[in-house]
Amino acid sequence: MKTKKIKIEMQVTEAQALAINAMIKQWNLLGSIGKSQYVAFFADGDGNFHPDAKVESEWDLEKNKDLEIFSIEKREKGVTYMDYDPVAEMIFHRENASADFVKEMIEKKKEQLNKVFAK
Repeated sequence: MKTKKIKIEMQVTEAQALAINAMIKQWNLLGSIGKSQYVAFFADGDGNFHPDAKVESEWDLEKNKDLEIFSIEKREKGVTYMDYDPVAEMIFHRENASADFVKEMIEKKKEQLNKVFAK
């Protein structure tokens, strides 16, 4: 799969920067040893975590913005699990299959998420 660089810019405290750096180091470790697992980060939005994050990318992220919902894998015990594999699958289908199939899958995912987040 083709890769490109992204740049993420955000305003955070020193402690938050250290925690984010540790999370990225964990991603790198998992990639280097070929292990898959979720890596969690507590976003204390009712506390002082208000990063106002911005992403710059060589990709036109707006083109596939409607596919972002597929990154939400599940929600369990107050934790939202994110995964990029379902997004990659939808990008593949959009580029190689029917646009109607992708639209149908988007609607199904929206219905699923509405049920999950209504709880």
